[in-house]
Amino acid sequence: MTQANSARRYTIEIILIGVLLMAAALRLVGIGWDRQTHMHPDERFLTMVETSLQFPESVGQYFDTAASPFNPNNVGHTFFVYGTLPIFLVRIIGEWIGQSGYDQIHIVGRAASAIFDTVSVYLIYLIGARLYSRRVGVTAAAFTAFSVLLIQHAHFFVVDSFANTFILAGIYFAVRAMDQGRLLHYLLFGAALGMAVASKISAVPLAGVIVLASTVRLWGAVERPRWTDELGRLVLAAAVSLLTFRVLQPYAFLGLGLNPLWLENLGQVNTLTSGAADFPPAWQWAQRVPLLFTFRNLVSYGMGLPLGILAWAGWGWALIRTLRGDWQRYLIPLVWTGGYFLWRGSGFTSAMRYQLPIYPTLALFASWAFWEAWEGSVLDVGSRSGNLKYELPNGNMAYCGLDLYAPADAIGNLEIGLPFGNKSFKTVVALDVLEHTDNIYRAFEELCRVARANVIIALPNAYEVKGRLKFLRVPRPALRLQVRLGNFRPLGEFLAQPNFGKIGLVAVKPEHDAECEKVFAAALLLGAEFGVSQGAGHKLVDVDEMDLVPAHQALVVQRITFVARLLEVGLGKCTDVDDACAARDQ
Repeated sequence: MTQANSARRYTIEIILIGVLLMAAALRLVGIGWDRQTHMHPDERFLTMVETSLQFPESVGQYFDTAASPFNPNNVGHTFFVYGTLPIFLVRIIGEWIGQSGYDQIHIVGRAASAIFDTVSVYLIYLIGARLYSRRVGVTAAAFTAFSVLLIQHAHFFVVDSFANTFILAGIYFAVRAMDQGRLLHYLLFGAALGMAVASKISAVPLAGVIVLASTVRLWGAVERPRWTDELGRLVLAAAVSLLTFRVLQPYAFLGLGLNPLWLENLGQVNTLTSGAADFPPAWQWAQRVPLLFTFRNLVSYGMGLPLGILAWAGWGWALIRTLRGDWQRYLIPLVWTGGYFLWRGSGFTSAMRYQLPIYPTLALFASWAFWEAWEGSVLDVGSRSGNLKYELPNGNMAYCGLDLYAPADAIGNLEIGLPFGNKSFKTVVALDVLEHTDNIYRAFEELCRVARANVIIALPNAYEVKGRLKFLRVPRPALRLQVRLGNFRPLGEFLAQPNFGKIGLVAVKPEHDAECEKVFAAALLLGAEFGVSQGAGHKLVDVDEMDLVPAHQALVVQRITFVARLLEVGLGKCTDVDDACAARDQ
């Protein structure tokens, strides 16, 4: 591998750091924008609340709704419907750094809001990297970092940026739970849900996201858990979320029940924002077309026309994929984005900030659509350190490396089931992987399941008798299948499966063959996209014109280079299997 390609290993990390630094700069610059005039009404109210709060003397007093000096209702603010978690955090930080006065605490709140929103940029990267690829994730992070409305609200001491961070954390842990099914991820989701609702009550729909994750596990996974086990995990996640909310929004409760005053306040704000009351600030929402007004503001002003159009186009594309049966990797962001938009956009009050929780997931769809439309996507199963990624032409393919362990883009086990939906990638590559599986047929079916057009596999070379004998000593039937004696047809039985029309086979001559000036490689035509039907028989790509590396280089480099070159030039000239074998033997 060249030094240039080696340097590209860290490209994503460098870009991500740059995106996060830019996101932080855009959110922190001009933090004193109003010059102590307290022009934002919600921020001014929260500033008044912060300066009224006093720290409780004990844990018991903290949980005493009727007597706690940390309860806004007890210090002159009987109408309070905001989440208390952001209020508590800012009050604690302000006290710690000695900036808790009326003209200081709102600056602390703005800085905290900016920092939390920057964390949200990183979280959408994590979500995109796990669902699709790191390239999709870092582009989604960039789109989120430059979203206008997110930048604006990060300059305000309001609860929205805090809630968004916890919402995205919840989505991330739900995706992890969907992929791995670990109890820890369910519990962390429950904690994130509790913190999100303790920041803003309208985050309650996040609870449905973990149900979507369980839906994928129960109906969309290869290895499906027992429904009783899944139900148990959901119950534990719900318990953790309720406990978290009870601790961080303590004054929503009175004794063992809900606080009647808190419920009354929520009812009052619902009346004011629903148009049922003659409330002057709500007059601006009269005669607005539901959903359409919200959609236009979001696309035109909240995200900007290019990003807004691309985002909703990506959402629509993912919806089509889902309706066609490829739903596992799209279900969570698709339902969250569409459902939340319909819920908040169909109400009487159509404030732009009500849609802030879906801005990052819309940016995710914009990123996914961009890379998918640019060139297609490549899944490298058994990627190891991701060498194939650095050989792909011009960097114009969305690459995702999958392996059992880091540093792969995605973690998964081919024999258990790939953590992707049907037809998630245009091309699936598995170089020297199938020989390590106990059930080569099931593993190959799984590769075909996630591929829309192409599957390329490479297997140990059986050209020499010595190589065949080595593999004959291995008891696994999958390996023995690959070392049948014959003329370049060790996988004849294997290729007779119904999925064979999708497969591409790569085989390389021994690296010590000095007479071979070019690497001999062959790939079967890759599916009906290239006009090859199953009845046409196996075809091979003639690589004589493909300027490949000399045969003396490392075998793994030969195969990786060939696959990258194949992806770059397409299929080129095709010959029959027998002709290619004859050419190899000459």
